[in-house]
Amino acid sequence: MTHPTKAIFKWLLSDYVKVSNVGSNEMLYDESQLAACYEKIETVDYHQEMNVDGIKFTGYNAGHVLGAAMFLIEIAGIKILYTGDYSREEDRHLMAAEKPTNVQTDVLICESTYGVQSHEPRIDRERRFTSTVHDIVQRGGRCLLPVFALGQAQELLLMLDEYWAAHPELESIPVYYASSLAKKCMTVYQTYINMMNAKIRKQFAVSNPFVFKHISHLKNMDMFDDTGPCVMMASPGMLQNGLSRELFERWCTDKKNGLLITGYCVENTLAKDVMNEPDEIQTMNGQKLKLRMSVDYISFSAHVDYTQNSAFIDEVNAPYVILVHGETNAMGRLKSALMSKYQERDQNIHIFTPRNTETVQLYFRGERRARVREFVSLQTIAVVQRQVLAYHASFGLSKYHLRQTFGKIRGFKDMCRVKAFDDLEGCDLKDIRTKHVQVPLSRKPKNEELPDQTEQCIQTEKNVMTLRQFKGLHNGERQTVSNKGQRNSDGTTDSAKSESTFML
Repeated sequence: MTHPTKAIFKWLLSDYVKVSNVGSNEMLYDESQLAACYEKIETVDYHQEMNVDGIKFTGYNAGHVLGAAMFLIEIAGIKILYTGDYSREEDRHLMAAEKPTNVQTDVLICESTYGVQSHEPRIDRERRFTSTVHDIVQRGGRCLLPVFALGQAQELLLMLDEYWAAHPELESIPVYYASSLAKKCMTVYQTYINMMNAKIRKQFAVSNPFVFKHISHLKNMDMFDDTGPCVMMASPGMLQNGLSRELFERWCTDKKNGLLITGYCVENTLAKDVMNEPDEIQTMNGQKLKLRMSVDYISFSAHVDYTQNSAFIDEVNAPYVILVHGETNAMGRLKSALMSKYQERDQNIHIFTPRNTETVQLYFRGERRARVREFVSLQTIAVVQRQVLAYHASFGLSKYHLRQTFGKIRGFKDMCRVKAFDDLEGCDLKDIRTKHVQVPLSRKPKNEELPDQTEQCIQTEKNVMTLRQFKGLHNGERQTVSNKGQRNSDGTTDSAKSESTFML
């Protein structure tokens, strides 16, 4: 995991242990196990490639919360991009999620939290948020903001602190955040400013933006004076239990008060139910209470909407897309919308919406590699084939026929070179014994017929008509020597004749 995630991890799991094990006889894990887990964590940076037993993975900024990462995983040449929770919208402190560059992804696993819903422009949402809060406190009410302790809380605190600074008439109205976990995470946010966007880094050069001037941390409810208007930010974000649920039950019957839901709400949670504005709600102890406070929903959830998700899927352009982290109906609608779009474009994209624990099997023709631990350098050798031909004519006659066929030739004492084309190496013939010549077989396409043509030339003297036709044309090229070193009148010697040797 990334460095900010490790820093926050300890606080998150410690808080989870305290909350989840209250009144429970069976604990999933205790503080000692948490400490042992923490020691095994290895941290990575964005764009740092790690290799574990041949599996490569690289982290990229996901934009969901500070330190959130999506991972590009490579297994046997197959590249899988798992986004996790991600946001493609830059907010007041976080950068937008990035897409791996120069990478052809084979499988994309991405979230589908909002299905086919699209958010309104951020500037409009911020304007509605601040004006709604302003209206509630101006009428003398208490504004309850149920939030998640990490990510969303810090974003809204920055927004409120800036708005209060711009409106001096609100200076007397207190703004609280009553989350010990959010307070602990605030130190991490102040430490890792360098991993946030350019706007917050520029502001940090002047003053620490997370040291709020108009917002106070409420350590416990005993210190809270519940009289008059105020803004209270409390967790959890879906009103299931905890301080946000307690304050909601306390304030819901007064029409001056207001509830402002700013995050994603899961089905069958109280936050989801009150968005439908029922006449009454049921308290934790089963009591029925009238719901008279105003209820508004303005999403600042750090998840992609349909527009952002669809555009990212297009950019990645993976042939296989697996949708996760979404409700069944939302995932189904998103799949249908994507399939319709790709069918119009005549693109063949396979989209899956697996249930929890369901297996998705995909087949690829991946690369197979074998690791060679010991090896020697490979050397190349040239294999030369040679053909031995018999000849019967004199050197002069054979030379004449070769010249007539191939043009200019180069002769030596016991060899001569024949070239069919000026740009080729040619064919070297060498006399290896009496009346036999050695011809190499060429490996070049244009020279491969040269040995056959040479053979026909040097065996031409077998044809009697040829001998008669060319008799006397090259008598001067044939030399025979007698034992006395003198030439006979008939061109022969009394002793055995000595034939010249050659290479063609």
